Amino acid sequence: MKKIWVLLLAALIALPLFAAEQKKFKIAVMDVEDLSGTLDPNLLKSATEYLRSKLVATGLYVVIDKTRQQEKLKGIIKDSKKESYQECFDKNCQIPLGQALAADNILRSSITFFGGMYSIATELVDLAKEATVAGLVADFDGSPKGMRDAINKIIDDMLAQSKAPATAIKTAAEPETLAVQFETATPGATLSVDGKEACKKIPCFVDVTKGTHTFELKAAGHQTRKESVAITESRLIKWDLVANAPVVKPAPVVVQPKPQPVIVQPKPQPKIAPQPVAKAEPAPAAASPAPVEVKKDVPKPTGPEPEVDRPYLWWGVGTLGVAAAVFGVAWYFSAEVGSNLDKRNDLMQDYYSYPIAQRPEVYQKALDYEDKAKFNDTMRIVMFSVSGAAAVAGTVLAIWQSDWSQSEPTPESPKVSFYFDGSSVYAGASFSY
Repeated sequence: MKKIWVLLLAALIALPLFAAEQKKFKIAVMDVEDLSGTLDPNLLKSATEYLRSKLVATGLYVVIDKTRQQEKLKGIIKDSKKESYQECFDKNCQIPLGQALAADNILRSSITFFGGMYSIATELVDLAKEATVAGLVADFDGSPKGMRDAINKIIDDMLAQSKAPATAIKTAAEPETLAVQFETATPGATLSVDGKEACKKIPCFVDVTKGTHTFELKAAGHQTRKESVAITESRLIKWDLVANAPVVKPAPVVVQPKPQPVIVQPKPQPKIAPQPVAKAEPAPAAASPAPVEVKKDVPKPTGPEPEVDRPYLWWGVGTLGVAAAVFGVAWYFSAEVGSNLDKRNDLMQDYYSYPIAQRPEVYQKALDYEDKAKFNDTMRIVMFSVSGAAAVAGTVLAIWQSDWSQSEPTPESPKVSFYFDGSSVYAGASFSY
């Protein structure tokens, strides 16, 4: 009786272990992608079929049938209406295809040419985590036989890894890797994760470990966005950057050269030769003085002032009124210039206090106020010019006299003349008008 209980107990212990050992993961084998662009498409199809058959022969996985896989791909193309899925090489196509097939993993393969040698690389993607969990690489010379040998080497390496002793397994738990899809509408943006460049072109996928990571998105002419994001599952992150405010360069200052002082050299004075001194002659007898003529202006006879005729007086007054009104309008535009500039400065002073989503709208309002200020400044200059011209024209019209257009000789004032000859006086007067 005791032997029976011992056998039953042993069977109960061994059964879970046997079941765990017999569990096989379902895997979908994706078409081999030629990144070198030099291989025959028929050779690639043969390589995919050979890889699928070799994977089935290992007994490690349940490999999904090729026909079922192609039918699911057609259904995805029909539902998503994406003709780009006709050749399913990208993760955006292969991961949804594997999930539609209810697979646990997908095997992705690609061929590259580098350094004169072809390489076939395979990676095993865990669909639950949407992350790569294993990968193998083998080199070949580009021939069909070389490709066959490379696929055999990859399968042998997979078998060797699956049969590795338990002591080779790391005691520390491997960090969980998650896939982050990044999108942006900002042209030319690049993405860095934890200080390292991750994507030069967006949209893109980034594999990161579970935890908090620092994402930095930057583009020329835009404000850089840098944030720490906690990644607990595969997710989509979509950021858009805000354009930088335009830098207004000050007008160049033109320095006018100072005029050089003109130095005037004094002309040399000619030397004056001494003149000989003449002998003194005796003074002649005193002669009679010459008559002296004395002239004195006599004011024009006074009389009633003639009446001044100003034919354009009221035209001038009206024009001066218009000049005053236009001058008032010019002052109004001057006040509007200062008001609009103050509003623009107030908005730009508090620009960074607004939420990022409202900054473009705030910046556009500031530009509108600046445009209004420029328009008002132009109108102010025009109105002041018109007002000045009207004031000059009104003044000329108001003081214009009708006799200014007639050309007449200027009258002369009457004059009185006196003559002295020593003993008698002669007086005379002459008048001309």
